[in-house]
Amino acid sequence: MIVEKGFTATTARDLVAASDTNLGSIGYHFGSREALLSEAIEELFNEWTELIAGAAFSDQDATPLERLTATWKGNLATVAEHQALIRAFIEALAYAEQSPKFRKLMRDHYRRIQATVAQLVETALGPEAVAKGADPKVVALFLIAVFDGLAIQFRISPEDTPSGEQLVGALAAARQAALEHGLDVNTTGEAGATAS
Repeated sequence: MIVEKGFTATTARDLVAASDTNLGSIGYHFGSREALLSEAIEELFNEWTELIAGAAFSDQDATPLERLTATWKGNLATVAEHQALIRAFIEALAYAEQSPKFRKLMRDHYRRIQATVAQLVETALGPEAVAKGADPKVVALFLIAVFDGLAIQFRISPEDTPSGEQLVGALAAARQAALEHGLDVNTTGEAGATAS
């Protein structure tokens, strides 16, 4: 229902009609229409995350970089088919600005998604990378922020949104260029030039 009509247009009556229940059941089981819709959005994004994780870990012998590449390609390849979900999510974020209670629900939703993605990142990177300071939570926050931005960009201008191949290719080339010019990022996160 939320994917078909969007967050804003989906009413409590729509929800009970789709689930063959009554209005009272929403308050009893979820507390409010907003809580039910927040849970529905989270469930849909969890399903999407599982699909992406399947792509990232389809090859058990893949390197962390190969897994990241598969993740970005999988993410961007599915953006077009998830446009209704992205629209509902954007509407929900706008509504959260008006409702502190709903904003808390969305914050909690985000934290659970972040934890899930952080677990995937930790598995993909391996214990050595984590021990060297590759904080899975920070990496997960970055990946989610970039993907959310690209998803929103696709809603506005799909022709200007890179494909997974374009994104990975450009980032790989930028990384190589940075290494060739002696750019280094030390453990404090500050960029500096290395001696050549």
